[in-house]
Order: sequence, then structure tokens, then C-alpha cells
Amino acid sequence: MQRYQLITKLDEICKRPKEGFRLDETEREKIVDVLRKLDIGMFGLDVEEMHELIVDPKQEPDEITTIVRVSLSESKCVSVIAFGVRPGHAIPLHNHAYMYGFMKHVFGKGTIKSYSFAEQNDSYITTNNRNFSVGEQVKVEEQEVVQVDETTVNEVFRFDPVIGNFHTIVADKNEPVGFIDVLLPPYDNIFRKQVYWKVIEESDLNCKSPVYLRAIELPADYTKYVIDLDTALNRVKYMVKTGKFKRKMKADN
Repeated sequence: MQRYQLITKLDEICKRPKEGFRLDETEREKIVDVLRKLDIGMFGLDVEEMHELIVDPKQEPDEITTIVRVSLSESKCVSVIAFGVRPGHAIPLHNHAYMYGFMKHVFGKGTIKSYSFAEQNDSYITTNNRNFSVGEQVKVEEQEVVQVDETTVNEVFRFDPVIGNFHTIVADKNEPVGFIDVLLPPYDNIFRKQVYWKVIEESDLNCKSPVYLRAIELPADYTKYVIDLDTALNRVKYMVKTGKFKRKMKADN
């Protein structure tokens, strides 16, 4: 099945969600099934090329970004991206108001640390699963930390508007970590904005949940290199042409 058929299938599953939108378990499993079949090679990139985009030797120290984000497909209903976190860097703790997310591990090592809303009844979700302002606090429950490495490649990790909606992704200090990510509905900077968080009971992290998070400004040391697919493909061609990137192995994709 080609990428266009798989993307169309995602659109058909999702439709256009509104606030309070819910996916049932059957629909979620369909999305996971599509994502397992969706390969980065279908977009003209391979794993080694994506790896090199993240640790591009052309980047000078003052240009080094935390993550590289490549937009693969986007509609009003769903976005599909490939992203990678540079070695020793992290995507700060953030949440996805009203959104579902499905992340397929593609390469590298790292950790995913997540939090869920502590209260999960419908009335609480309706009033609190929203865009938060800087300084606001929310009570959450800490989830088990997930380690990703060569044993989890192609595994799909999920979050929804309640469970695992707050999370941070940290790359291993020696190598980057990369994913294909499906978000629905996509960010719109109106109802669905990315908000960053800080654990405010750091001295109490060894005790059982719940803990509290406080919304903060975008961390100053967090930078993103956001490009479309054509730019990514041209970047790889440039790196090959100038000798910045020499393939070490035959691509699997």
C-alpha cells in the first residue's frame, strides 16, 4: 500500500475533530495499523538520511537545533511528521490540548516521560483539557518512563487528550532518536496550542503521584529546525554533493 493510500485512510478514520472529540479503541487501533505500514522511505527519505539531517555536520555550534521536524503530510484533520532529537537534547515537557498522538519509533535511543491528568471524569476533562496560560498549574499522575532503543524500532506509542498528554522526549547523550508522528487534529494555534510545563514538586518526585505541573514560557534553549519534505530532500542532496554526508550502509527503505 502506497503512502497516498495510507494518508487517505488516516483522513477517512479521523474526519474533522472538534473540541471534546473522542476516538474509540477500534479507531485508535486502525490508526496504529496504518502507522505501522507507513514507512519513511515512502516519502523519499531513508533512516540514514533522516539521521544525518538531525546531526548535520554543516551546523555550526550557534546554529545547532534541539530537534529537526519534517512535515510529511498535513490536512485539516491530521498531520504526519518525521522528527528527531539531537544527541543529549530533549523536547521540553509539553501537552497537546484536545489531541491524540501516535509516535512510531524509527531509530536511535532515548526516553519518553509522560504524565496524565490526575482526574479523569468527563466534567474535569471538559473544563481542564484546554489551552493553559503561563503560570497556571495542573495536577497530574506520573506514567512509567519508556526507554526506546533498537528493540523498540517500529513500535507505536500513543497518547490521548487525557492519558500521557503531557510528555517529554530525551535523546541519548551519544545518538539521536527519531519518530514518525501522527497528530489529530493538528495544531491550529487557536484551540490547540503547544504549552510547555515544569514539574513544581521536584523535591517530591520520589513519592507516588499525583504531582503538579506549572505552565511556563518556551524554554530559551529549545530550538526547532522545521522544514517541508522538498526542503529535506534537497538538503540531503546538498549534503551528498558537498561531501557532508557519505552513506555508510545500503538503505533498508
